[in-house]
Amino acid sequence: MKECSTCAGCFDDQAQFCPTDGNRLVDTLPGSRILDGRWQIERVIGVGRHGSIYEATDLAESRPAFVKTLLPTLFRDPSALQMFNYDVERLREFSHSNAGTVYAGGQLANGGAYLAGEFIAGPLLRTVIEEDGMLTVARAVRIAIGLADALAAAHAKGLLHRDVKPDNIFILRNGIVKLTDFGIARAAEFEESNLTKTGIMMGTLNYVSPEQLQDAKSVDHRTDIFSLGIVCYEALSGSMPFTADGIAATIVKIISQEERPLHI
Repeated sequence: MKECSTCAGCFDDQAQFCPTDGNRLVDTLPGSRILDGRWQIERVIGVGRHGSIYEATDLAESRPAFVKTLLPTLFRDPSALQMFNYDVERLREFSHSNAGTVYAGGQLANGGAYLAGEFIAGPLLRTVIEEDGMLTVARAVRIAIGLADALAAAHAKGLLHRDVKPDNIFILRNGIVKLTDFGIARAAEFEESNLTKTGIMMGTLNYVSPEQLQDAKSVDHRTDIFSLGIVCYEALSGSMPFTADGIAATIVKIISQEERPLHI
């Protein structure tokens, strides 16, 4: 598959130039832009630490969808893909009005994997916080209730999120909140070294629970509750409860110190 770096459109391998703007296309995912004969990749939405996110069309159901690709480095351990597929099957059976729906997942030709699910149109909570600053108590409470309901339902089925943060939370036009990216964070646990794990965690460090920093494989539902509390703190104050210069100092604060009191 090839992509246009200007319009973010995606095209088949044989294409050389973008039909929209004439720019030369660049190679990205090997193979066709139609994954597993079902998911037609339309355009790039964003690029994250673990891979890329695409807007897609579910050809089997004639509906919009998202496809998130995961880097091959997350699946160096032979058991990682098996665990990922297991998580996908469990997530397909999970449905909640405040959680993004997972449709399917699979392996990519480059050794990575992909997850396909409900396409959600709406701003991220991260964007809302950046544009509006501190949220009102009433608005923050409505958002928190929706997220807590989704997490409670997931936890009742033995599902953990592990990466609750404003970048994974959509706010729909009708005010409904949607938590996405269930099942993505656990794939990172199979990285080869603790150093690599720390590198992956850099962007979400401020939302990670102390127990997840100390032993990610032994966490339970309380790690998501902690992260939800951090999200609420940020939404209400516009700041983070644990701040320090550098990764190591921030980790020490999260593990060993009390949070700064919340003033609203």
